This record gives sequence, structure tokens and C-alpha cells, in this order.
Amino acid sequence: MQFYAVLLEVATLLATTANAADCFSDSGSQICLNSTDLLKYREWLCTYKTWANNMPFDWLGANGHIATFTPSNVPNEQSCWDSTLDIIDQCLGYRNGGAYSLDGWSMTIDFCVDTSKWGH
Repeated sequence: MQFYAVLLEVATLLATTANAADCFSDSGSQICLNSTDLLKYREWLCTYKTWANNMPFDWLGANGHIATFTPSNVPNEQSCWDSTLDIIDQCLGYRNGGAYSLDGWSMTIDFCVDTSKWGH
């Protein structure tokens, strides 16, 4: 009986964390970062605990385009790794970015920042 109780707890945990990314409504753009650049920035963001600052961060990719990562109350490094990978895996190539939120914290990635609004 204990086995089933543990199994139920694990299944509940997996159900609340799996596939949690919500992709933006706009479809993929030609001016987006690619997966190589996004994964490099993900490594920097999560390894160096940049996510803990709760501030948006822009990343200039090798292709000259910019993405913005916006963490909000991310509880730990593993949550940074998991949420960013879910957004990249589920949204890149289909939508211009996405968001992951769970239990009061969130991570948002905009793959296609419109720099024309910056006044260049």
C-alpha cells in the first residue's frame, strides 16, 4: 500500500511540472535567435545564477538577433534549467517565445526582440 501512495505522489508531481510552457500566440519570426544561441544563454543564465536577480536580460546571438529572458521569483537553479529548456523545446520554431509558470514563479523568453523600438 505504501508503494501506491509513493507512486501517486510522484505521478502528481510529474503532472504539475511536465509540459508547463505556454508559447506566445504569435508565430515564429525570421528575426529570432536560434537554438544554439538560446542554449548558450540558458547555460550562462542558470549556471551563474543570473535568474536570481529577477530582472530581464537581453542576449545578442551570433546571428545578430536578440532574445530576452525574464525570470520572476525562480526558486532555484534546477527550476531555471527546467523552465528554460521547456520553453525552448516547446516553442522555438513554432512561436516567438513562451512562458513557464508554477507556484508563484515564472520564466519568460522572447526569442525575437524587435530592436526597431529601441530608437536606433
